[in-house]
Amino acid sequence: MGLYLISGMFLPVQALDKIRFESLTDKSKLDGQPELFIHIIPDKTNNTLTIIDSGIGMTKAGKLRWFVSLGEIGDLVW
Repeated sequence: MGLYLISGMFLPVQALDKIRFESLTDKSKLDGQPELFIHIIPDKTNNTLTIIDSGIGMTKAGKLRWFVSLGEIGDLVW
């Protein structure tokens, strides 16, 4: 579980890095949400964590590649 939680935090951090980088040349990238954040919301009833960030999201293909590589890492560790 720890590996997936740590790896799950990588996506929001990457999303914030991406918008921060793009805003260096295009200040309007931060117009909609000038303050960058990551919120982690626990739901004990459903045993879930919701992670919300103000960064730029990944494409569907990028998410698929990331989850496949995460699965491969998990197989190697366990």
